[in-house]
Amino acid sequence: MQLKRYLPLFVLLAAACGGSSTQPSNSGSGSGSGAGSGSAAFSATIDGVAFNATSVTVTLSSTKPPYLGLSAADAGFNLFSFAMGPASGSFGVGTYEVGTGDKLGNNGNFVLPGGSTIWTAVGNRGSGQVTITAFSTATKTVSGTFNFVLVSGNGSTKTVTNGSFNTTYTP
Repeated sequence: MQLKRYLPLFVLLAAACGGSSTQPSNSGSGSGSGAGSGSAAFSATIDGVAFNATSVTVTLSSTKPPYLGLSAADAGFNLFSFAMGPASGSFGVGTYEVGTGDKLGNNGNFVLPGGSTIWTAVGNRGSGQVTITAFSTATKTVSGTFNFVLVSGNGSTKTVTNGSFNTTYTP
């Protein structure tokens, strides 16, 4: 079911309200806290400004086909998330894109506090991709890069560049 790929947006909102997450580290290694403890490295630039996440939540769905959901919040409660996965088969190393057809459920989002403005890339609205460079079910770790052009309801855009992550995930 394609609607399940929107779950990371809700997970992100829960994380901002006290859900389990890991604390990111700009050095590439850090110790986590909360129920989702582990190490997390996360970075991204949004419209030329560093997005400094204070919490990151990463999950791998058990749906068929599976998807990876990443949610990050900064100190100002700005929220960034994406959900990406294959149209069929299993999740693994490779590139996943926002698009139409079999990529319809893949998405990226940026939300201001309180949901006052939401930018998104889904279907033929906006664009983006996530490249998984390393993935292990044994250690529950995933690494990769990402970029997006997100579009709001009024047509304004947010450009996400230099995105990267190296973290543990929750199944």
